[in-house]
This record gives sequence, C-alpha cells and structure tokens, in this order.
Amino acid sequence: MSRFRIVWGFALIFGLLPAWTRAQLVVPDWEQQAVHRDGLDPATAGLKTVVKGAKTTGICDSEETKLCLNDGRFSVEVTWVDFEGNAGSGTAAVQQVENSGLFWFFDDGNWELLVKILDGCGANGHFWVYSAATTNVEYVLKVTDHMTGIAKEYHNPLGHASAAVTDSLAFPTCQVSEHTANVFLFANPSTLTVGESARITIIARDGNGQPPVGPQRVRLVADLGDIADEVLTDDLGEAEAIYTAGELPGFGRVSAFLGDSPPAEVGLSIQERERTQLLVFASPSILPTNGEATITLIARDADGFSPLAGERIRLVADLGEIESEVFTDSNGEAVVQFRAGSLPGFGHVTAILPGTDPRTVGIDILSVPEGLLLTVDRHVIQRGVEETVQLEVRVSDALGNPFSGALVQFFSELGTLDTTLDFTNSQGVASSTLVVQPFESEGIPEGDDFTVTAIVVRDGVVLQDAFVITVF
Repeated sequence: MSRFRIVWGFALIFGLLPAWTRAQLVVPDWEQQAVHRDGLDPATAGLKTVVKGAKTTGICDSEETKLCLNDGRFSVEVTWVDFEGNAGSGTAAVQQVENSGLFWFFDDGNWELLVKILDGCGANGHFWVYSAATTNVEYVLKVTDHMTGIAKEYHNPLGHASAAVTDSLAFPTCQVSEHTANVFLFANPSTLTVGESARITIIARDGNGQPPVGPQRVRLVADLGDIADEVLTDDLGEAEAIYTAGELPGFGRVSAFLGDSPPAEVGLSIQERERTQLLVFASPSILPTNGEATITLIARDADGFSPLAGERIRLVADLGEIESEVFTDSNGEAVVQFRAGSLPGFGHVTAILPGTDPRTVGIDILSVPEGLLLTVDRHVIQRGVEETVQLEVRVSDALGNPFSGALVQFFSELGTLDTTLDFTNSQGVASSTLVVQPFESEGIPEGDDFTVTAIVVRDGVVLQDAFVITVF
C-alpha cells in the first residue's frame, strides 16, 4: 500500500518553534498584547479546533494509543485517515519526558507528530498546547484535561501540509477548586475584525470535574463588544453565547461568573477591518449642463473578488445632484443617477465606504446652447424683383448669456444663401444673407410665403427656429 506523505526532520520543526517554547517560559506582558495569542490561523493553516466537555475519571491511564502528560492530568490521542481511505489511531512512542511525547502512524521508525503541553498559568492563566506534524494525511489531535473533562480537538484536512499548533489559550483551567464549582470559557474564533461575532462556549464543572447537577446560571460581562447578560447551562454543564465586537479594535474580554467560584475570562483580539476595494464609474463621463450620467459602484472584499453585499456607500457630488447613500446588491454593486446643474465645469462624485479610502470619479460638464432666436430684417419681399434679406441668429446658454462657437445651419425654401454654415461669435451671433432673384419669385402667387430656418446641433442638443416671409 503506497502512501504519499510529507516528511521532515523534527530538528527542523524544533527550529521553527519560538525559542522560549524550547527552553524557559519568557512571555511578553500579556495585558499589552492585542494580537492573536493562540497562534492558529485556520484560513492558512487548515487547522480547526473543537471544544468539548465530557465526564472523566480524574486521571489519565496510559495506553498504546494515548499519551499521559503533566502527571496524568492531560491525555493526548490522535486518529488519522490516509489518501486511500485507510483509518487508524496514532501509536504513542516511548515517552521520555513528563510534558511532551511523540506519535507514529504507519511505521514505528517514522515519527509523525510531536505534542507537548506547557504550564503557562504564571504567564497568562492557561495551559498551552503545542504540536508539530510531519504529514499531509488527515488527522484529529485530541487533548483532554482530566481534572475538568474539557477536551480540545485540532483537525488537519487531508492533503494539507500540517501547520504547527501554538495554542497558548488552550485550557483556562489553572485555578480549579476541589470543593466549589468552576467555570471555563472558550472563544471561536479568538481573533476577529470589528463588527464580527465569535461563539463563546461556557463549561461548568463541580469540584470533581463533573457537570453540576441541574442548570447553572452563569453571568457574563464583556468589553469592546456585546454579549448576553447571562446563560443557563444544559445537562452537560455547557452553554453558548454570541459575542459581537464593537467598532473599536483592541484586546477584548468576556468574563463569566458562577456562584462564588473564581471568575473565568477569555480574551479576543479585535482587529481593524481589512481594506476593502471600491470602484466607481460614470457613464457618460462628458455631459451637457442639466444632463444625467449613470454612476456604477462596485464593492469588493480585500481579495478583490468576493462581492460585498448590503454595504452602505455614502455619496457626495459637486456641480450636480445625487442620492446621499446607496446599498450594494448581492453582487456587491449599486447604480445611481447624477444630474448635472446649470453651470459648466469639471464635476466630481465621491463614494465613501468604510474600510477603504474614498473614491472619486470626474465628470466633464459642458455648457450647451439652450436658447436660439432667428430674426430677419424684412418680413415681406416684392414678387419679380431682386430682393435681399439679412438673417441673424442669437444663441444663448441656460443662464441667458451669449453662447459662442455654436455652429448654425441656415435653410431657405426660396432664393440663395451666401452661407449655409456660420459659427456664433463672442456675442453669440451668426448671420447669413438671402438673395431672391426675380425669376425665382415671379411665378409665386401674390400673398404666398416661404420659410427660412436656423438650426444648432451641439452635444446632443438640437435647437431650431424659423421665420415666414411673405411675397407680394
């Protein structure tokens, strides 16, 4: 039977562990450490932890598949599954020291896993679990505190090169009274970002390490977040509550009080929200005064791929109007309309999403002609005689000011124009001269008329005016 396994030397693993875990315990000031103290990062390491309560005999009994550490207070067991679906239990190697041991899975000459349990009560009030495995098969490492019946499991998935376990918050069971009830707390996860939640597991035990008789009322207090005021334990002496972090980062705590027993605490590292990504687009990005543009907003998680649904995005605009806020849909997107004002210029729409810098998109707002007036110097011409008519157009913007540079097109149903195209000058004026020859008018019945027209087309805006001239 072939098995693919990653094998390293334990000397290398020992070299990767912090120096103070190999020698004496020297721990920085716990109160000032707002960091992830349990050393586990399930997102990258693949290790998952489970907290369980169980009845115990009070002391560990050594077996072929079980290590007994720290004077028999803790037992350690491991089960494995390989790539071919074969399963088994790890075999404990001959134990040489009181708080550490080794397991092998397939061959007693090929050790797979080192585990040690350290008394960190003087440093942070916890027993610590450290382990390093030289395998990528699936395994579950189970550590049980036989004084309280509390167990923790560490799971490595199949095909994942096992990361080291450095759980310095493993067992908050240092102060266990033989005569009164005891309460213990565990947080999962123990590291979270502002606004996120963690599941708090509460385990109560009597002086013999067994679940107390009947439900126990446990009072809860939290800082840097919210939690229920109290919970009732079940028949196993366990209860759960949800802790929700506030908006401030730091090192939060949940404290539990049961009768006259010493209070229990668990720490939570609350971190700033990861930087999110926000994209803003305007279509079109060039529009006339009083025109409209569609603003599209796309919110993504820090990885740039996962959409952020239900996020509130605040909006601010100049040289126009826009809604003050929008919410992203299930795709992490939102669409809103920007309406330009009557003043030309370079406008901006700024979007604000917590966790990222504000994003701004520019919109070029162009002045467009909004008024056109065609005038002529003669309303009537004589039939059969050469006549000249002066056409003048005045173009203005939304505020009534002269609009220069507009291209005016002239049309006439009779006669010839000296120019059919002219740009407005600084006064907003364009002109053309109409000449009607005798032969062009002599066949027209007296009293009939014809039309002259002026048209301006600019930036999608069409303005038109016409005048009727009568022939006598």
